[in-house]
Amino acid sequence: MSYYVGLDIGGTKCAAVLAEVVGDSIRIADKIRFATGGLTPDEVTARFADFVRQHQSTYDIRKIGISAGGPLDPVAGTLICPPHLPLWHGYNVADRMQSLTGIETLLENDANTCAIAEWKFGAGRGVDNMVFLTMGTGFGGGLILDGRLYRGVNDQAGEVGHLKICERGSFGYGKVGAAEGTVSGAGIAEYAKSVIAKRVAKGESVAILERVNGDMDRIDAKLIGDMAKEGDGLCLKIFAHVGKYLGRVLATIIDLINPELIVIGGVYMRCESLLRPAMIREIKKEALSISADSCRIVPAELGESVGDYSAIALCLC
Repeated sequence: MSYYVGLDIGGTKCAAVLAEVVGDSIRIADKIRFATGGLTPDEVTARFADFVRQHQSTYDIRKIGISAGGPLDPVAGTLICPPHLPLWHGYNVADRMQSLTGIETLLENDANTCAIAEWKFGAGRGVDNMVFLTMGTGFGGGLILDGRLYRGVNDQAGEVGHLKICERGSFGYGKVGAAEGTVSGAGIAEYAKSVIAKRVAKGESVAILERVNGDMDRIDAKLIGDMAKEGDGLCLKIFAHVGKYLGRVLATIIDLINPELIVIGGVYMRCESLLRPAMIREIKKEALSISADSCRIVPAELGESVGDYSAIALCLC
């Protein structure tokens, strides 16, 4: 039997998965996770290599796939100025893993690998034109066009987090008003903190601030989502704001690409009911109706496992 190793390098956590592909499903044999913070690229790859070596004598490992936040060069195997992995600029992680393990190693943008995974094993099965959007620490996109992954002339296609969606607003992906500054887990938290600070300056009490004993650093998208689901008015307004701008991004994608399906992971997958009403209103307002009516928008079918599947799916393409 053939096995593959998938490695996921994220802004907050890393994961390594050993898996066997059986038909149209993936069977995970082993998995580890660890925090990215405080570790150098060499320390991360050393942990990954240890994981691979533990299994090399038992399993026939054919390939290693690495999923990481872009921008990156998949041909060279190098990361290029990834905003959530500043220590990794210029680091050739594919060559490093291949030299440590002796196994062919591939590198791809995490949005692209998730797009492949959802296309092959999840919500996009049987679809030739789809867009996958990450909505985690960052915000990015992977494009499946006419039945194949579309990378663009220098592998940077799908960088929707860099789209400017407003003149003012949160800073993200190198500029004010970029989608990533609002429509990402980190962007949601930063926007919430700015709203909370204004209310505190006016002498108002804020429930979410009381929940974290006044420690702003503990406020993140998950907590905001949890409190919105509990009915907290401020958190509901925050998610309505994010939903509106998510809808603005989707309207642009719908008009430009005319996809049959848009699959969204991360925060959307967990908080669809909070985001969707404002999102749909904005799409109806901004997108061509003939294109919007032909496009389904769904949460990632692979759920929290999409990261486990993504780098493995890369090995199969």
